[in-house]
Amino acid sequence: MALAAAFQPVLHLVEVAFRNALYDVGVQATSGRNLTFRTVDNWLDANPSLLEHKEEADVAESIRRLGKNPKRQSTGHLIGQLGFGFWIRLCNRPYEHGRQSGPQLWPTAVKRFPNCPDRSPAKRR
Repeated sequence: MALAAAFQPVLHLVEVAFRNALYDVGVQATSGRNLTFRTVDNWLDANPSLLEHKEEADVAESIRRLGKNPKRQSTGHLIGQLGFGFWIRLCNRPYEHGRQSGPQLWPTAVKRFPNCPDRSPAKRR
């Protein structure tokens, strides 16, 4: 228990850095688009959605939990409200090279994680 408790602050920092980096990549990937928004003015809440159905539902539920207070309906609150699993799913195939309607997060996101192993076929040996 003590070991797990010792890791918690570090894991929390990793989660915050990871989700903020992915969000910033999404901002970069969607910056040239003329987007409209439902409640929160960012690419996560675009109308029509840029996300797959499961991620879109997670965003809608997170916004619902934020409530009606306009001060809480901000990008920062939304990012913090979304669970770690949401951000992990943004690493899956639909966001790798982008769909026609979705953001292309990868391989642009790799630049945000410079110490990740290079998985390109030329580098594997």
